[in-house]
Amino acid sequence: GTVYNYEYGSNPALSNEFDTEAFFVFGFETDPDEIVALMSTVTYNGSFDGYGQVIDPQTGGVISSEEGFNGSIALMADFDNNNITGDLNGAFDYDGTVFMTSFAAPIQGNGYIGSLDSMSCTGATCASSSQIAGAFYGTDGAETSGLLAVDVQVDPNSASPYRMIGGGGFTATQ
Repeated sequence: GTVYNYEYGSNPALSNEFDTEAFFVFGFETDPDEIVALMSTVTYNGSFDGYGQVIDPQTGGVISSEEGFNGSIALMADFDNNNITGDLNGAFDYDGTVFMTSFAAPIQGNGYIGSLDSMSCTGATCASSSQIAGAFYGTDGAETSGLLAVDVQVDPNSASPYRMIGGGGFTATQ
């Protein structure tokens, strides 16, 4: 699977026009019967990227739009026990905050959905209620790709807290 992104619109601060972004995954999903037949543990490595808005959590106002985030993703699929775990290491472009989060999720059919609730940030306090959803692609699940729904609060008790809300995509290969 490959992650594509789409952006349309103009600067909403200058006009009443809308601004729309989207991420989507495209590819040939692995047949769920192939996934059931796999009896091994497989490691996947790749990258993720996305963007969103930086929100003032106290007022709800937009601090900054079109802020990116990106990094690396490492996944381990245990097909014997039908579960997948993963680590995402990245940074927010807004202020350079470096973060690390992980997840564990059951493999159902040829996909998985998990929560990115546990997050640590370098030099900041972070809290996350983000999610990840992915599927396996190609013969014998040679690749995995999916989407991220990001909702992270950074330094909620500081003088300058912010909340990053956005979306992204990832792809990783064996």
